[in-house]
Amino acid sequence: MERDYSARFRLSAIIIRIASWCVPRTSRTTWRQQWDAELAHRWQRRRSPSDPTKPVVRGVVLWSFGAFNHAWYLFKTEFTMDLIWQDFKYGFRSLRNGPGLVAVAIVSLGLGIGANATIFSAVDVIMLRPLPYPDADRLQVIYTANEERGWTQINASVPDYLDFRRESQVMDITATNGTSVNLAGDGAPERLIGKAVSSNFFRVVGVSPARGRGFLPDEEQKGNGDVVVIADGLWHRRFGADEDIIGQSVLLDGRTHTIVGVMPPRFWFGDPGVEVWSPLVITAEAARNSHFLELYGRVRDGFSTNQAGQELREMARQMAEAYPETSKGNGITIISLQDD
Repeated sequence: MERDYSARFRLSAIIIRIASWCVPRTSRTTWRQQWDAELAHRWQRRRSPSDPTKPVVRGVVLWSFGAFNHAWYLFKTEFTMDLIWQDFKYGFRSLRNGPGLVAVAIVSLGLGIGANATIFSAVDVIMLRPLPYPDADRLQVIYTANEERGWTQINASVPDYLDFRRESQVMDITATNGTSVNLAGDGAPERLIGKAVSSNFFRVVGVSPARGRGFLPDEEQKGNGDVVVIADGLWHRRFGADEDIIGQSVLLDGRTHTIVGVMPPRFWFGDPGVEVWSPLVITAEAARNSHFLELYGRVRDGFSTNQAGQELREMARQMAEAYPETSKGNGITIISLQDD
């Protein structure tokens, strides 16, 4: 029977070949031949012209994974320590005769383990572990929504943020905006991931700098924002964990900034790669229809997240009525930070 060596057929054949290595060597060839014959039969039926008396067989690739179940059954019922030792010796001789294959296998295994470890570490930090902030369940993400425009979770504008922050009686609300900066000076230049944050950011998150301070309200004003808080990792890597780091100057994007704080080790919020926090400079010229701020809120003691949502939705409705030319139909979506 002529085989169709398409990409799917080759993938199915590879899967079967891998599964066969779980079968005891004494019956491996027999079972592989049977699986190959069944694969060819299923693939040929799948390629046959439409025939009411013959069902079209789909999912050939999925079927090939079933070989693992069969192989596992054979492994449990037929393998003995003697067979395992024979397979080990056979495999060792095969690898000894093909050192290039050994090198490729070791490199592939190392890359696979490394990639999986990296992915799991990221998932563990970002999704599985409890968030490393006090009363993290009270932290919420606030998005702009507009059903008519198809918005469900977009960022907020500066005027909207200022209205929310000023008027809310239930939440303390902070704003952030992702940035990147060029670090120059002693040592090689570096491109750093940064975050511009409102002056109340560290207070809302609930984590203060381990050294120095956070930002002051007047540092949100244009001309007053040449100060930065840096990550503990950057402090160690670039400044040698200098105990006198507070008050030192650093050149970012060609401008001199003063280091006013160093965050605790392993602190992150939103993006684990952020190493520099700077004040979010707020100007009166900001447009209400320019949505680029990420908003976060901490529900105040004595209130529930439901009450916070009700208050902000009512505020969003009032703003939509007050500024119909830019905010008509706008509302909000609130999501727990843990679930975002």
